[in-house]
Amino acid sequence: MRRVNGRPIQEDTASPARWSPSAPDRQLFLCENSSKYCGHLFVLLWFGHPPDHNPLPFSGQTLIADNALHRCGGVFWREAQKFGAITLYAQNRDITGVTIRDTDIFDSTYDGIQFKSGGGNMPGVAITGVRIDRSNNGAGILAQSSARGSATLTDVTITNSATGDIVREPGSAFVITGD
Repeated sequence: MRRVNGRPIQEDTASPARWSPSAPDRQLFLCENSSKYCGHLFVLLWFGHPPDHNPLPFSGQTLIADNALHRCGGVFWREAQKFGAITLYAQNRDITGVTIRDTDIFDSTYDGIQFKSGGGNMPGVAITGVRIDRSNNGAGILAQSSARGSATLTDVTITNSATGDIVREPGSAFVITGD
């Protein structure tokens, strides 16, 4: 049985959530070998496009925890956009209170964690206890030129990224601090 952050999980790429006897109050997520419509965790606040979408604004805390993402991320929309294994995208309103912790990202197609924006902010993102290895065609963590907000890294390990461990594209108003 495979272990994620010391917790046993069942290996099954078709089913996302797994119960663990060592953490009965939590779901563990294993995603691997995704290709079309890339398997990734997508924190999205997208208002006004397409016109029939009317999501509620984020409030409170959003916790992304205890994940194992293997060979995830990819392209959408006829290869017009590349997405990281985890993508945070604030289309035109803010996404607040996000924490990413105790997550392993291995062998991602593009970026490990990606920040992008259509006008919204992502202030105070906390990234703790995350390991990123082999972002094959991108960065370990990427703040795209459109990204606005901030992230604090604590106990984050990034290795073997094609374009750099932490990359801020020119024009980005996203600040990344910590280790």
